[in-house]
Amino acid sequence: MMLSKYFSLAECIRSRKAKLLGLNNYPPKEVIERLKRFLTTVMDTIRELFGLPISPSSVYRSWPVNTAVGGSATSQHPEGEAADFNVPGQTVREVMRRIIAAGIPFDQLIDEYGSWVHISYTERRPNRHQILEYRMVNGRRVRRELKPEEVE
Repeated sequence: MMLSKYFSLAECIRSRKAKLLGLNNYPPKEVIERLKRFLTTVMDTIRELFGLPISPSSVYRSWPVNTAVGGSATSQHPEGEAADFNVPGQTVREVMRRIIAAGIPFDQLIDEYGSWVHISYTERRPNRHQILEYRMVNGRRVRRELKPEEVE
C-alpha cells in the first residue's frame, strides 16, 4: 500500500527492534492519515529535490517500539510526523543545507551524531523550525541548536 508517491506503508513501519521483540508496529488509522500528509509534504519533496531513492531507516514507531529503541518521550515518530534517513552520496550536513535552501517545511531538522538526518513536520500545531545537532561527548548526549547559516 503506497502512502505517498514514493513511500509505502511497509517501509514506513519496518522495524528490526519490533520484529525482534514481537512488538506491534502497525499505526492506527489517524496516524496513517498523518503519515500520508507528512510523506507527501516533506519526504516526497526531499526525494524529488535529490532525484534519488531515499530509504528511511525509521519513520513510524509505535510507542512500545519507540521506548525499546531509546526514543524520546516526545518523539514525533509515534505520531506519524518524523523520519530518519540518509541520501546516498550526501553528508548529513549537505542534506540539511539543501532542505533549508529549498524551503521544505519542517518542525525539527536534526543532525543526529553526523550519521543520519531526522526531520519532523506537524499540522497539529505551529512548526518550530528548529535546527539541531546531537553529539556524544564523554558518554553523554549533547544537544545544540543551530542557526541556518551554521549548517556548514
